[in-house]
Amino acid sequence: MRKLLSGLICVVGFTLNMGTSFAQTQGEELVFTSISVSPRSQLKNFISNVQSASGTFEQAQVVMGWGAAEGQTLKTSDLQKGEFIFERPGKFLWIVKEPLEQQIVSDGKKLYQYDPDLLQVTERNVKQAIGTSPASILFGNSKIEESFKLTNLPEKEGWLRATPKQSDSGMKYLDIHLVDSKPVEILILDSFDKMTSIKFTSLKEGNPKGSSAFKLQNIPKNVDRVKL
Repeated sequence: MRKLLSGLICVVGFTLNMGTSFAQTQGEELVFTSISVSPRSQLKNFISNVQSASGTFEQAQVVMGWGAAEGQTLKTSDLQKGEFIFERPGKFLWIVKEPLEQQIVSDGKKLYQYDPDLLQVTERNVKQAIGTSPASILFGNSKIEESFKLTNLPEKEGWLRATPKQSDSGMKYLDIHLVDSKPVEILILDSFDKMTSIKFTSLKEGNPKGSSAFKLQNIPKNVDRVKL
């Protein structure tokens, strides 16, 4: 199983009149205006008010330092680049374009991973695959605090820490950096003390592909299919 899947999957409404507004026009880049809103409230605002969005990402393994939340310099390796679309609750498309192509798709019930170089599609139950993970925070519903303890990190402006309430979640915590009520980076520390950084750019509200986004694309007929 690729590092991407382990990094991403391993991956109460806040009303607008409490100091935050956001662009609602589908296809336009999300622009928020926040007035002294805590990172915890910004995250809950994003989850409650942004029902679908698309963007690009860069993911890498952190090989030195323990994250911006502790104020140390990060050095990364194994850089991956791609794009994503999500629609709450639980539907998403995560495509790696560099260095090797890969697709991860959830239709809300099943999660599929396609590795073209292996000619293999892996299928699993989405609840079992996502569980308490970064994906459940980014693409799930507003009941985030049922699974995570959220703590603002006052030493780093705009950062909060989400700690899983389940000890067998596969990660110790993830730190989320929010700017104007949208996530720009997450740092995931897994149960083996390995850290992954995922940076988000060009975040736009809305699903530009509709329901077709949550289906595997261009899959050859001769692929091996594995159910887990």
